[in-house]
Amino acid sequence: MTESRQVEAAILRALADKGQSKVAEATGISETKISRFKSDGGLSLHEIAGLLSGLGLAIIDTGNTEVATIPREEFDALRVLARRALLQ
Repeated sequence: MTESRQVEAAILRALADKGQSKVAEATGISETKISRFKSDGGLSLHEIAGLLSGLGLAIIDTGNTEVATIPREEFDALRVLARRALLQ
């Protein structure tokens, strides 16, 4: 699967998980426009940014070597361990 298809799949999965009507309400984008976006990409760049935000998705600059991503569970565990170490 190409990277663009993976991104598309992530967006569609998030839409399905959150529900199109809830996302429409949260973002102010009509359900009709979201449906159109799914079939032919009929949203402006500003609306796409709002949609991603409403879905809880973020864009990560993969060319930035100063940023690393880890699973949420690992991040939470590291944060707990760091707090404990700082309080000792």
